[in-house]
Amino acid sequence: MNSDDTNARALLRPSKLQQYAACPGSYRMQLGLSEPPSPDAEEGTRLHAAVATGDADGLDSEQSDLVRQCTEYLAALVERTGLDHVTYEQPLTIRDSYGEEITHGTADIVATSPDHPDRCAIVDWKFGRVPVEATATNLQLAAYALGAMQLSGASECEANIFQPRIGRHVCHVFAVSDAIQRNLRAISEACTAEVLVLNPGEEQCRYCLARSACPALRMRLGELATGGAAEAARTDPDSVARNYETAQLAKRMVADAEARMREYLDQHGECLGYRYREVAGRREVDDIRHAAVMLSDILTNSEYLGCCTVSVPQLEGIVCDRLQAQAGAHGEKLSRADAKKQFAALLDGALTRGEPTRKIERMEETAQ
Repeated sequence: MNSDDTNARALLRPSKLQQYAACPGSYRMQLGLSEPPSPDAEEGTRLHAAVATGDADGLDSEQSDLVRQCTEYLAALVERTGLDHVTYEQPLTIRDSYGEEITHGTADIVATSPDHPDRCAIVDWKFGRVPVEATATNLQLAAYALGAMQLSGASECEANIFQPRIGRHVCHVFAVSDAIQRNLRAISEACTAEVLVLNPGEEQCRYCLARSACPALRMRLGELATGGAAEAARTDPDSVARNYETAQLAKRMVADAEARMREYLDQHGECLGYRYREVAGRREVDDIRHAAVMLSDILTNSEYLGCCTVSVPQLEGIVCDRLQAQAGAHGEKLSRADAKKQFAALLDGALTRGEPTRKIERMEETAQ
């Protein structure tokens, strides 16, 4: 198998199906390109491993909290469904009605039970802050559900997405495996069709490795540059929405260009007059207690505390750890959610929220 074949096999995976369905040409555009490393991806890998192994060494308090939430979520799912045979990081091969492989991937959780042979469940952990596609229309989860049904022999699969950072859980039961097979096969055929169909959009371009070289996206950006000042760009809803969506794509291309410049400067130090200028870092007090002693002859304790701020997530994590440990010492079990409620009650009247902000989002995302 040559390197192109290997890359093709790696790209045609469940996590890319949503992108390919919206823009089939992105499959061929990305052949031969590799995923760049990113802090978010590296964190996701560590968190998935921690959930699977139970080893949270090296994680900070927030990350440990995310792992706990996943563990508690899984325990609740097992209790609710009775599917007590849990497999972590289950490889799945998804086949069509002829037995040919369509795609393959690894499900975070597959749950089955000999007592319930007709049903199974899968769970997909998502550790980002952006709500992902709802399960019912999520092609990655549909593919995993089909693979789990084919592996276990079950006739239905409960597919779950859990995003602990934003407290989001969405669930859908897939049962019509023939429809999933046909849909996935259609996507696969569209990706390998002779005609290259490119359809740029915010979602499909978000993680596309070839967006900087996409001719269809460049055409959209040209439309924005030449028509942005027209009256329709301010008053016609279709034009306003299209220009807004194109502007979001332009932001990603700007970020790509800056990343390439930083990569070049890291390697060569200079690029046609551009170079790094080191800027002093933000000043911070390393030891607030020591600083209080040093300033005690000038500031009262009240005046000093008035200059300090508290990281609420960090404080909440420490307090919840202590509350759960205290409950465990008395032979009781305190869930993370209940510990957070106790934390809020303990600081009732002391916690405030800043002014709300307004975020532009699609209405269908709000409804999920």
